[in-house]
Amino acid sequence: MTDWTDMELVRQFARTQSEAAFAELVRRHLNLVYSAAFRYARQDQDAQDIAQAVFLVLARKAGSLRDQTVLAGWLYETTRFAAARWQRSQMRRQSREQEVAMQAQENEADGEAWHQIAPLLDDVMGKLGETDRTVLVLRFFEHQTNAEVAAALGLREAAVQKRGLRALEKLRGHLARQGVTHSAAAIAGTLTENAMMLAPAALVIKVTTIAVPGTLAAVSLNALANETIKHLAMTTLQKTLITATLIVTAGAGLYEAHETAQARAELLALRQQQAPLAELNRQLQAERDQATNRLAALDQELADNQKRNLETLKLRGEVGLLRNQVNQLADGAGKNAAASGQELAEKLASQADFIRDDEKRKSQASLISTGIGAYVFGKGGNLPADFNQVTNVVTENFPKGVVRTEDLAAYEFLNLGAKVLIQNGHGTIVNPDLADKLMIFREKTPRLAPDGIWYRIYGRFGFNKSVVTATSADGNFDDWEKANTYQPATNP
Repeated sequence: MTDWTDMELVRQFARTQSEAAFAELVRRHLNLVYSAAFRYARQDQDAQDIAQAVFLVLARKAGSLRDQTVLAGWLYETTRFAAARWQRSQMRRQSREQEVAMQAQENEADGEAWHQIAPLLDDVMGKLGETDRTVLVLRFFEHQTNAEVAAALGLREAAVQKRGLRALEKLRGHLARQGVTHSAAAIAGTLTENAMMLAPAALVIKVTTIAVPGTLAAVSLNALANETIKHLAMTTLQKTLITATLIVTAGAGLYEAHETAQARAELLALRQQQAPLAELNRQLQAERDQATNRLAALDQELADNQKRNLETLKLRGEVGLLRNQVNQLADGAGKNAAASGQELAEKLASQADFIRDDEKRKSQASLISTGIGAYVFGKGGNLPADFNQVTNVVTENFPKGVVRTEDLAAYEFLNLGAKVLIQNGHGTIVNPDLADKLMIFREKTPRLAPDGIWYRIYGRFGFNKSVVTATSADGNFDDWEKANTYQPATNP
């Protein structure tokens, strides 16, 4: 029957009172019920009594459970209710024993967190919705995978993962309101290692026995279930009779040792799985920090561009004032003076237009340099072979129309060799003294300004101060490039 679903086993027991079906249900879920009961009772014997009562309720209500019932969730909620009723009647008598038993169960690695969470856990679990509570029980109490939980609840695996994270956050909020402040990840780790305890092997026999009709133990516990766990403590005679039944179980000790070894192996496997997850989390945080730094650099670059545009507008305003002054001079000095002033104004206007166009080109080149830098970081220091390889990086990651494909056609790469030397893929140049000389592209054709000076834009590797405008009196930039551009000894 190990391949039957929980509800198939419940239906089989309801129809035939099959002891084998009930025993399989006990095997699957006894640890869950016992663990929840122990967090209330803090003593083994009382936790065993609560667990027996819960499975007695299951035996009585097996025929009335819906086919859609998730049995683990139903058993957990029944245990919580039964144990809460028991706790109210036992609170005064067991205050000291509760603390002693709780300390005995704390894990050495995260005992402080579990010591804070355990007394409140089941109460705050009761404040969650049914589905959220069931997801946490299956995922962190019974250690099922997301795929197994999804199959049990009839949900998609991605939906189960999201719901589990939301449920953990709700649980964290309820605990925080009780004064216990831990992260959702810490709570998840604590539940995984501590929420499920290994039930005593002898309890398996006890719980299985109560499902057999007509036994004295079943009759006694049936009365307790009818009273809704009001008087859960068993009488001395009942305990004696059940203990006598357990004497025939010669292999109980071996079974408990096997279950303990298996639980330790599973715990070790879980801890080994957590190590790569922690490393992955560290890498993701590092990548997030890098992206934040790059975004800050881009914001600064855009701010600089806006400042340059404002300066250009100011210059155009000054040109307009000069034109007005020239017109006024022309009115007072005659046609010759007006013609001379008009010529000067037009020359100044042409120079201003050229400067404005140069500023626009420098803004575009700055964005292109930033895009090439992002490409180089992503390719481990390798420069692109041509501008076609960075077209998408530049045109798709900046405001539409700021840098067009045809704008890229005005530039060409300088010969730097096969690879830019950067450290650890984070943009740190291995030779910092070469940083200011590490020009990687330039305008294909120099431009002649109205004042007779030749201009040419060069792009430097990196995010900050990435564009330089060189000037030449005769249009020859060879000497400037030798003085300001890094040239490798050999080119592959």
